[in-house]
Amino acid sequence: MSNEADAPEDCLAALEASDSPEALQRYLLDCIPLLQHMEVSVNTVQRDGVTLKAPLAPNSNHIGTAFGGSLHGLGTLAAWGLLWVLLRDQPDVHLVIRDSRMRYLEPAEGELTARCPTPNMGLITQFLRGIARRSKSAIELHSTVEANGRVCAEFGGVFVAIRRK
Repeated sequence: MSNEADAPEDCLAALEASDSPEALQRYLLDCIPLLQHMEVSVNTVQRDGVTLKAPLAPNSNHIGTAFGGSLHGLGTLAAWGLLWVLLRDQPDVHLVIRDSRMRYLEPAEGELTARCPTPNMGLITQFLRGIARRSKSAIELHSTVEANGRVCAEFGGVFVAIRRK
Protein backbone atom coordinates (compact mmCIF):
# COMPACT_ATOMS: atom_id res chain seq x y z
CA MET A 1 0.00 0.00 0.00
CA SER A 2 1.88 2.99 -1.20
CA ASN A 3 -0.60 5.72 -0.45
CA GLU A 4 -1.88 5.96 3.13
CA ALA A 5 -5.05 7.71 1.99
CA ASP A 6 -5.93 4.72 -0.21
CA ALA A 7 -5.03 2.12 2.42
CA PRO A 8 -8.44 1.72 4.11
CA GLU A 9 -10.29 1.22 0.84
CA ASP A 10 -7.61 -1.18 -0.39
CA CYS A 11 -7.95 -3.19 2.82
CA LEU A 12 -11.74 -3.16 2.71
CA ALA A 13 -11.49 -4.59 -0.80
CA ALA A 14 -9.90 -7.66 0.84
CA LEU A 15 -13.22 -8.24 2.60
CA GLU A 16 -14.89 -8.49 -0.79
CA ALA A 17 -12.28 -10.78 -2.36
CA SER A 18 -13.85 -14.05 -3.44
CA ASP A 19 -11.15 -16.14 -1.74
CA SER A 20 -11.31 -14.38 1.64
CA PRO A 21 -13.62 -16.83 3.47
CA GLU A 22 -11.59 -19.83 2.29
CA ALA A 23 -8.25 -18.12 3.06
CA LEU A 24 -9.38 -17.22 6.58
CA GLN A 25 -10.77 -20.73 7.14
CA ARG A 26 -7.47 -22.35 6.07
CA TYR A 27 -5.41 -19.98 8.19
CA LEU A 28 -7.52 -20.50 11.31
CA LEU A 29 -7.57 -24.29 11.06
CA ASP A 30 -3.86 -24.53 10.18
CA CYS A 31 -2.65 -22.16 12.89
CA ILE A 32 -5.07 -22.76 15.77
CA PRO A 33 -5.60 -26.54 16.14
CA LEU A 34 -8.24 -26.09 18.88
CA LEU A 35 -10.64 -24.72 16.26
CA GLN A 36 -10.79 -28.10 14.56
CA HIS A 37 -12.23 -29.55 17.77
CA MET A 38 -14.65 -26.64 18.12
CA GLU A 39 -15.68 -27.19 14.46
CA VAL A 40 -15.44 -23.46 13.74
CA SER A 41 -16.20 -22.43 10.16
CA VAL A 42 -16.02 -19.11 8.41
CA ASN A 43 -19.53 -18.29 7.26
CA THR A 44 -19.03 -14.91 5.58
CA VAL A 45 -16.32 -12.36 4.94
CA GLN A 46 -17.94 -9.24 3.55
CA ARG A 47 -17.35 -5.51 3.49
CA ASP A 48 -19.61 -5.10 6.52
CA GLY A 49 -17.91 -7.74 8.67
CA VAL A 50 -16.93 -11.33 9.39
CA THR A 51 -19.22 -14.11 10.58
CA LEU A 52 -18.14 -17.45 12.03
CA LYS A 53 -20.27 -20.46 12.94
CA ALA A 54 -19.83 -23.43 15.25
CA PRO A 55 -22.18 -26.23 16.29
CA LEU A 56 -23.26 -26.47 19.90
CA ALA A 57 -22.26 -30.11 20.53
CA PRO A 58 -18.44 -29.71 20.60
CA ASN A 59 -18.82 -26.38 22.42
CA SER A 60 -21.29 -27.42 25.10
CA ASN A 61 -20.92 -27.45 28.86
CA HIS A 62 -22.21 -29.89 31.49
CA ILE A 63 -25.80 -28.56 31.25
CA GLY A 64 -26.06 -28.64 27.45
CA THR A 65 -25.63 -24.94 26.75
CA ALA A 66 -22.58 -23.31 25.16
CA PHE A 67 -19.42 -23.30 27.25
CA GLY A 68 -18.44 -19.74 28.21
CA GLY A 69 -14.90 -20.28 26.92
CA SER A 70 -16.25 -21.25 23.51
CA LEU A 71 -18.40 -18.12 23.39
CA HIS A 72 -15.41 -15.98 24.35
CA GLY A 73 -13.23 -17.75 21.81
CA LEU A 74 -15.73 -17.25 18.99
CA GLY A 75 -16.16 -13.56 19.81
CA THR A 76 -12.39 -13.11 19.85
CA LEU A 77 -11.91 -15.04 16.60
CA ALA A 78 -14.54 -13.09 14.69
CA ALA A 79 -12.78 -9.82 15.56
CA TRP A 80 -9.28 -11.21 15.04
CA GLY A 81 -10.39 -12.75 11.73
CA LEU A 82 -11.66 -9.41 10.45
CA LEU A 83 -8.26 -7.85 11.13
CA TRP A 84 -6.42 -10.80 9.61
CA VAL A 85 -8.34 -10.37 6.35
CA LEU A 86 -7.69 -6.63 6.34
CA LEU A 87 -3.95 -7.18 6.87
CA ARG A 88 -3.33 -10.48 5.09
CA ASP A 89 -1.36 -8.77 2.32
CA GLN A 90 1.09 -7.63 5.00
CA PRO A 91 2.58 -10.93 6.23
CA ASP A 92 5.16 -9.09 8.34
CA VAL A 93 2.38 -7.72 10.58
CA HIS A 94 1.34 -9.90 13.54
CA LEU A 95 -1.91 -9.54 15.46
CA VAL A 96 -2.24 -10.11 19.18
CA ILE A 97 -4.98 -9.39 21.65
CA ARG A 98 -4.10 -7.03 24.50
CA ASP A 99 -7.35 -6.85 26.42
CA SER A 100 -10.81 -8.41 26.24
CA ARG A 101 -14.18 -8.32 27.95
CA MET A 102 -17.13 -10.64 27.56
CA ARG A 103 -20.71 -10.14 28.70
CA TYR A 104 -22.78 -13.29 28.90
CA LEU A 105 -26.40 -12.29 28.38
CA GLU A 106 -28.28 -15.60 28.23
CA PRO A 107 -27.64 -19.32 27.71
CA ALA A 108 -26.79 -20.32 24.15
CA GLU A 109 -28.78 -23.38 23.09
CA GLY A 110 -28.15 -23.97 19.41
CA GLU A 111 -25.73 -23.34 16.57
CA LEU A 112 -23.40 -20.48 17.48
CA THR A 113 -22.87 -17.49 15.19
CA ALA A 114 -20.19 -14.92 15.99
CA ARG A 115 -20.19 -11.65 14.05
CA CYS A 116 -17.74 -8.77 14.07
CA PRO A 117 -18.88 -5.74 12.09
CA THR A 118 -16.31 -3.67 10.24
CA PRO A 119 -15.50 -0.55 12.27
CA ASN A 120 -15.92 2.90 10.75
CA MET A 121 -13.38 4.19 8.23
CA GLY A 122 -11.92 6.68 10.70
CA LEU A 123 -10.88 3.91 13.09
CA ILE A 124 -9.49 1.77 10.28
CA THR A 125 -7.52 4.72 8.88
CA GLN A 126 -6.07 5.55 12.29
CA PHE A 127 -5.16 1.89 12.86
CA LEU A 128 -3.44 1.51 9.48
CA ARG A 129 -1.57 4.80 9.81
CA GLY A 130 -0.23 3.66 13.16
CA ILE A 131 1.18 0.52 11.56
CA ALA A 132 2.70 2.51 8.68
CA ARG A 133 4.23 5.21 10.89
CA ARG A 134 5.22 3.37 14.06
CA SER A 135 5.13 -0.32 13.06
CA LYS A 136 2.59 -0.83 15.84
CA SER A 137 -1.05 0.12 16.27
CA ALA A 138 -4.07 -0.84 18.36
CA ILE A 139 -7.77 -0.97 17.63
CA GLU A 140 -10.81 -1.90 19.70
CA LEU A 141 -13.35 -4.20 18.08
CA HIS A 142 -16.69 -5.56 19.20
CA SER A 143 -18.52 -8.73 18.24
CA THR A 144 -21.59 -10.65 19.26
CA VAL A 145 -22.32 -14.36 19.59
CA GLU A 146 -25.85 -15.53 18.84
CA ALA A 147 -27.77 -18.77 19.11
CA ASN A 148 -31.24 -19.29 17.69
CA GLY A 149 -31.29 -15.68 16.47
CA ARG A 150 -30.72 -14.22 19.94
CA VAL A 151 -27.59 -12.43 21.15
CA CYS A 152 -26.15 -14.54 23.96
CA ALA A 153 -22.82 -12.79 24.49
CA GLU A 154 -21.06 -9.53 23.63
CA PHE A 155 -17.30 -9.34 23.18
CA GLY A 156 -15.03 -6.31 23.21
CA GLY A 157 -11.29 -6.45 22.74
CA VAL A 158 -8.24 -4.37 21.97
CA PHE A 159 -6.03 -5.88 19.28
CA VAL A 160 -2.49 -4.81 18.53
CA ALA A 161 -0.79 -5.12 15.15
CA ILE A 162 3.01 -5.24 15.26
CA ARG A 163 5.24 -5.14 12.19
CA ARG A 164 8.20 -7.50 12.55
CA LYS A 165 11.56 -5.92 11.87
